[in-house]
Amino acid sequence: MFSKKRKDCFIRNCCAYFLICQNLGFGSDQWVLPASAHNETVAMLYTYCFYWSTLLLSTIGDVPLPVERSEYVFVLFDYMIGMFHMK
Repeated sequence: MFSKKRKDCFIRNCCAYFLICQNLGFGSDQWVLPASAHNETVAMLYTYCFYWSTLLLSTIGDVPLPVERSEYVFVLFDYMIGMFHMK
């Protein structure tokens, strides 16, 4: 399946996405978690973030376009990881 290195990369990326969403504010734009995320369980938040991370790192998903500069930097960084590290 996946090596430990790749699994760790998905998990770290998942957590980074959550922290960015929390910092920018849930529901502040289409790229971050929706405002209803405040009412979700930790397991559901992790599942959504892991799903998003998988789509972005595998470069197969249709993720929302970034709006803020920090979102663009994160997405570009993820695409580079996906292209070079995950192959």
